[in-house]
Order: sequence, then structure tokens, then C-alpha cells
Amino acid sequence: MAVAYESSTTVAPTTASSIALTKPSGLAIGDLMVAHLLLTVGQTVSSAPTGFTFKDTVTDSTSLSTSDIYYKTADSGDVAASTFTFTLSGSSSCGGALLRVSGATSSTSISEYGEANIVVPTTTPSFANTVTPHVASSLLLFMITHANASAISAYAVATSNPSWTEVYDVVGGVRGLACAWAVRPEVTATGNSSVTCSSTNQITSQMLVIMPTFLSTISDSTTVTDTVQQMVAVFPTDSVTPTDTITVIKQKTWATLNKIATTWSNLTKS
Repeated sequence: MAVAYESSTTVAPTTASSIALTKPSGLAIGDLMVAHLLLTVGQTVSSAPTGFTFKDTVTDSTSLSTSDIYYKTADSGDVAASTFTFTLSGSSSCGGALLRVSGATSSTSISEYGEANIVVPTTTPSFANTVTPHVASSLLLFMITHANASAISAYAVATSNPSWTEVYDVVGGVRGLACAWAVRPEVTATGNSSVTCSSTNQITSQMLVIMPTFLSTISDSTTVTDTVQQMVAVFPTDSVTPTDTITVIKQKTWATLNKIATTWSNLTKS
């Protein structure tokens, strides 16, 4: 099953002590939810919605804004919910987004992660946040926060740049957050990433790699026909046991066959 971005909701930055994110449309059991939070430096998440796992945080080089990532595999309670509220340590400028991803491997969720911020404000920042997908055709989520009102565009990675689709680009006051997604067939390192800003920015980036699921469902159907001679009482009993033979070819998680075990890439590493 292919991994895919499906939908998202956003809250533009505003002064508040909590961020209430509406459930993305079409959320189903097993979908991956990824929360992207923009906070003012000094603000922290004091309480996350039940079951959400904290991934990481990054602060811009001038200590104006912080970006937090949380995630969760949706269950029946999430599907029935309407909003997901992150309570903060105090009231200040904050905003966020909640993304829905289908076809993700729930056991690993975010398999690779890279973050960076720029030191010198510029309209064309480049980030040293390279990631190396373990599996072909993984989903990349390229998340941006900034401390200046600016439009974000021209998302790119240095190596084997895929075609990017922007998910959101919202601004409130002097802060904003943006995100784009792409499916990248290659399992090589992406190299540095970059964006274009409409104005000079203090900016951070977070690159997430989400692997497709390896699970599949097989359904069998058998039709049994009984022929009964007329006028003879026959009570046929039939039993059919279908057998499926499945061959699974797993992708190697190391570059060469002669590497020692201690240098193999663990699929669950961050």
C-alpha cells in the first residue's frame, strides 16, 4: 500500500495558551496523524492529546520561535473526536497544523528525521538536515516555521529532488508555518534542503520520512458444487481449506552485503 498525504487542518499563529486543531477530513483508524506546532520561545507543551508522541523540537537561531512535532496512529477514539488540543505553559503567539497520512508503517511512523535552522537571515535559506529513506517511495514532509511574515515557496532537496506539493502556508502577526510533501523513489541521502521566502527570515526546517506499510490483506473465495442423483437421499458435507503461499522480499537496510552488523541501519532509528 502506498503511503500518501491525505488532508490537514491549520490554526494561524495568534496569542493563546492552547492550540486546538480540528480533525483532518477523512481520518480513519490506522492513519498517521502528524502535529506541527509553532510556539514562542519559552512556551512549551504542558499537555498533549492522549496518545500523541513527541518527536523533536527546533528553535530558530535568534530564539524567536520554536517548532515541535508530535504524531499518533489514529484509533476509534480519534476518528470519533472533533478536535485535538495541545495545552501550553503560557499565553503567547502560537499556531499549528494537523496532517493525516494514509498507508504509513505504524510501528515506525517517522523512520528518519532531520532538522536545521539558518544563522544568517536570508530569502533563500539552505538547511543541513539531510535524511536517507530506508524504503523506496517513502513520503517526505518538509516543515517550516519562521519569525517573519513571509510566503514560502520553491521547496527542494539537493539530491534527486522530487516534485513538491505545498500543504499549507499560514501567517499570523510576525510568525508563520508552512509544509510541503513529496514521494521520493530513491533511498539515497537527500542532501541539504532549501526554500524561497518572500522576505528575509529567521527560519527553521524539519524533514520527516514516513515509510509505506508492508502489510497486505488476501481474501480467498471458493465455490463448491454438489451433484445429487434424483430420488436418493444424500446429505453432502464439504470442507475446503485454501492455502496461500506468500513470498516476501524485504528491502535491505544496509548499503552493501559485506558490512558488519554494527553498521546496519535500524528501521526504527530517528
